[in-house]
Formats: sequence, structure tokens, C-alpha cells
Amino acid sequence: MLLKTLLLLFLPLHLAASTLEIGALFRESKKGDWMVVVQNKNYTALHIVDKTPDSLIFDEMIIPEARVKQPFPGWRGWIQSEAPGRTSWVRYTLSLNPLKVTNRRSMTQQKNLPPCTEESLFFQLTHLPFQPLPDRARRSILNKEGKSVPWGPKLVVDGKLYPNVSFSAWVAQWPKDGSILSGKELTIYLPETSPHYPSFFPTFTKVKGGVERASFRVVDSGRNL
Repeated sequence: MLLKTLLLLFLPLHLAASTLEIGALFRESKKGDWMVVVQNKNYTALHIVDKTPDSLIFDEMIIPEARVKQPFPGWRGWIQSEAPGRTSWVRYTLSLNPLKVTNRRSMTQQKNLPPCTEESLFFQLTHLPFQPLPDRARRSILNKEGKSVPWGPKLVVDGKLYPNVSFSAWVAQWPKDGSILSGKELTIYLPETSPHYPSFFPTFTKVKGGVERASFRVVDSGRNL
């Protein structure tokens, strides 16, 4: 469901590794971390409800853009208010070693849902091997000093733009499976690790191949919720 609405001691894992799986980012998350992802006019909130060394529980709450009511309390307030206007609220329990979904429960209907299979979009996203994209292969922009630097998306924390964040870029090929992402090239952008914001999900994901509605980006995020 996640994509349908659409997943060393001193160095951040995604900067130290030669390959990356998004599942590894979930292992680095902390209890209370949250993000809101927009994709094809749908907002998906991801909230880490609890975490142990071996497992974590996170909520996925979805609301179409047209159902977002004004005045809006901000995404932190919306999650705290149990996501009014939502069309879905699912609680996932994940085993971290190995990474897999062990339980899915509809919080709206108060019943368990069928487990994710290895063919599911969520499983494939979290296990897709990404390779680092060199700076020379990235789009460049001019910074305030007039210097050419690699482009990176905007990072928003509690409704405010967080300045001066460096992003690493990673690229992977989706398998040919007949899905909306079949055979497409995905590029993800990850912020440098910081205690001030979460980074368990890509800030921006671009899908190459004319499937813009499959691209998604984080519009807000925070910690300690």
C-alpha cells in the first residue's frame, strides 16, 4: 500500500555503503520520527510508533489532497489528531533482521490485513539495491556564492525549510514486473544524517520514463511525535 499511494559507528550508513537498501534506513529510524510524502495528489504520513533492536511499528495514514480541511493544523498536528479526513490508517509491524512485514492492521476497521508478500511493491522497494550516483552525473545548480553544486531537494522540518542540507543521490532499476514502475529507473535523494530531522525515507524520489505520477517527495517531517 505504501507505494500505491505512492518505501558504522561514525558515518551515516547511506554515505558509508557502496550499495543501499531503503530497508536499512528504517533500521536507523527512531521512535517518534515522522514524514509526510506526497504522490499523485495523495499525502501519506509515516510515523514510527515504537522501536526495539529487533522490530519497529509504524503507522501509514493516507489522505487525498481534496480532503485536507482548512484551517489546517500542520502535519504534526494532523497526525496527533489521528488524521482527520483520512481514507486509510494501517499499522505495520516490521522485523528488522531480516527486514520484513510481520503484521498489518487496519486501525480504521480494527482488523488484521493480509501480510505483504515478496512480490508486493513495499517489499521490493525496501529491498531494491541502489547504487551511488556520482556528483558529476547529477544536475547542477549555482549556489548563493555562484559556485556550481549538485542539486538537492528542499528539506522541510515541522513546516519550516531546513537550510544547508547536503544530499546523496542513489539510482536503481525497478524489475520488469508489470507494475507502474516496471523497468523504470529510480533516483532517490537522501539528506545527511542529523539529530534534528529523520532520514528513514528518501526526501525525493524521481522515476525516469514518463511516469511522473509515480514520483514522490517529502513535504514535512519531524521527530519526537
